[in-house]
Amino acid sequence: MNKKSSVDMSTFLYRHTNRTQGLSTWLQKADLLFVDNPVGTGYSFVEDEKLLVKTDWAAVTDFKKLYNENESLQRSPLFIVAKSCGGKFAVTLGLSVVKAIKAGTLKLKLGGVVLGDSWISPEDFVFSWGPLLLDVSRLGINVANRSNSVAERIRQQLAKGQYYEATITWQDLQNQIPRDI
Repeated sequence: MNKKSSVDMSTFLYRHTNRTQGLSTWLQKADLLFVDNPVGTGYSFVEDEKLLVKTDWAAVTDFKKLYNENESLQRSPLFIVAKSCGGKFAVTLGLSVVKAIKAGTLKLKLGGVVLGDSWISPEDFVFSWGPLLLDVSRLGINVANRSNSVAERIRQQLAKGQYYEATITWQDLQNQIPRDI
């Protein structure tokens, strides 16, 4: 991959040409692009900090350049894969890829976007925990209500721009639920 691209330094691309014989793997059918965001999270890094992009859109621009300049990357379907904070960028990249393919400015077969435990909407996450754990009989109604009450406090903190406080409250909720199970 082009070492001058900031995208390739913050992602891992597993190509179908690297397939292992005898194993059942997605790589038998497609290429996988694992994304992290921001660079420096997880296993991602840059060798030269001048290559860091300042916005998701700049990374998308680098991605399109990388794929349009390399015909071998255009042959197999690509799945964009992310977890945690990378999920937000994977969605941004996926939507940008679909738009660029439709506009004819990107030559690529997009197989899909795969999100695992992606941290896209903190509010939606914390409001899902109480009802989900109640539905699967891991919490009683009183504990689920307490969880929802803490989630409401997080929503209010986010609405007021109190991001640090919301993070602390979220951590408290994460620690509270296992104690109550």
